[in-house]
Amino acid sequence: LYFKSKDDGNIPVSIHIRDVEQGLPTNRVVPFTDVSLNPASVNVSDTAATTTNFPFSDPVYLMPGEYAIVIMTNSLKYESWIAEMGQNLVGTTRKVSEQPYAGVLFKSQNASTWQQDQNQDLTFKINRANFTINATAEAVFEDGTSAAEYKADIIQIVPAEVVINNTA
Repeated sequence: LYFKSKDDGNIPVSIHIRDVEQGLPTNRVVPFTDVSLNPASVNVSDTAATTTNFPFSDPVYLMPGEYAIVIMTNSLKYESWIAEMGQNLVGTTRKVSEQPYAGVLFKSQNASTWQQDQNQDLTFKINRANFTINATAEAVFEDGTSAAEYKADIIQIVPAEVVINNTA
């Protein structure tokens, strides 16, 4: 995200991704997407040139559909950069002439009652992972307690279970 200002104390800012239903953000937070940062970790810029990264703890899988990026804080001092149709890009005379994504900017005072603005968009950059399936790969596992080396053609890994709907 891009911030213009932040809290000068110790009040954090949080983001998460929520499902969208009937065009509005729901209260359902997508697993692994709730991230909070203290003000010291938030970068600010008067020109919207500096990003603040909110790293997720685990990979996030999103089914096809609509989602909302929700920014929350108990401070009135955080300001995030937005783009508004017909207005100049900050520091330039170039006008915002199109919306980069199909979507709507929603604002809320209580994270449950939403007011939409069709002419404004949140300024953000999102990282997306591309996974290759049906390919050969190599993984190296170390347990740190043994100097022994084991070679295998097949290995069964038993991780903590994460169930994602409509996947196999």
